[in-house]
Amino acid sequence: MRGKNAITFGFYGKLSAAALVFSLLTALSACGVKGAPLPPKENKPPQAVNVSAVSHDGRVHISWLLPAVVDPQFKPVAFQVVRNEWPDADPSPETVKKSILADIEAPEAEPGSEASRMVFIDELLTKGRFYQYVISSYDSEKRFSDPFVIERFEMRYPMDKITGLKVSSIEGSVRLAWNPPPQQSMEQLKSVMDSMKNGGNLDLEKLKESSEALPDSERFYVNVYRAMGKDGQFSRSPINSKPLEANEFEDSDAQPGKTWRYKVCAVRIDAGGMQLEGPLGLEVSAEITDHTPPPAPLIISAEAVDGGIKLRWKPVEDKSLLGYWLERRIDGKFSDVSGFLTVDEFTDRKIPAAVPGVFVYRVVVRDQAGNSAVSAEQTVEYAPQKESDKNSDAALPAENTAPTQQQSDAVPLEKK
Repeated sequence: MRGKNAITFGFYGKLSAAALVFSLLTALSACGVKGAPLPPKENKPPQAVNVSAVSHDGRVHISWLLPAVVDPQFKPVAFQVVRNEWPDADPSPETVKKSILADIEAPEAEPGSEASRMVFIDELLTKGRFYQYVISSYDSEKRFSDPFVIERFEMRYPMDKITGLKVSSIEGSVRLAWNPPPQQSMEQLKSVMDSMKNGGNLDLEKLKESSEALPDSERFYVNVYRAMGKDGQFSRSPINSKPLEANEFEDSDAQPGKTWRYKVCAVRIDAGGMQLEGPLGLEVSAEITDHTPPPAPLIISAEAVDGGIKLRWKPVEDKSLLGYWLERRIDGKFSDVSGFLTVDEFTDRKIPAAVPGVFVYRVVVRDQAGNSAVSAEQTVEYAPQKESDKNSDAALPAENTAPTQQQSDAVPLEKK
């Protein structure tokens, strides 16, 4: 392959020896340490990323994330969703019906973050027909990205409901278990549907043969959905990151101390990657118990500031963290001086004015289940500046305001 600095000797065949040597030296002088290759320059907006599609109860849920942008002039401003529809398995361009379903404005969010997720739900689907979706971004000049294609799939009959759903609450999470989903092929389902139409005459031998010849692409998995409280809506997307092969699932992300409702459904993964879900089955509920207190806070600094004492502590890592409260010992017992906090610092300005003394603090942390932990006590010696000192300092000439050697060597605020 010919590079930028490549020399085609055939082109220089009639040059003199001196000219040829000069040309070689010139080319070699341009050679140095090879740098990292530059990324290809964009000439169109980037594709959508993390695209997923799930068919559920006759609807298709499509979601994607905002892609990173190399060249700002090609920054996506919107995403277009196109649906191609065929009446049967023949992908003929003569029978396809193309529909532009939506133009969704791109959110102002960090590319690739959960806040940048966009969702589209298509409800106008007919069982037995074939569908394909195309997601494209476009910029302010209406230049389109390369399309992201969700491969053709057939809107099939729903699978059987999952049975035997059981729930149990363990410390900090909920555990679900269910009966294995029936591994039925499309041929079996059609046989059942046809037998219903023909008065119930079902060819059991043929049904058995289709079951034994079940391909991997026809295997059934399980998705889990969750809702909070008695009247909460079930999540639009399954809470499991991918369809489950196992017959159990542990939910450790739900907030402790609240009641959660669960449903599960069978899901078949199409050859093109589409998740085709059956109807949701029985509903169960459980309250996540949590009796484990969060880690105790650690106070890392306490210092006198103008008009108060400022304390900082190390943030507590706990998935059910609620917040912090700073307490000061008053009349022999600790009392709240900060109120509810979600930050890791607070300045106590409620200390008695112009009264020196020793103050004792502690930080209390609580989680959403009501468990709490307390930091070690922090003693702080506070000596407020007298008003006369402030006035005398203000009256000093500018050249005399520098600290003396004795002042600069003063011992800082004692911390115990």
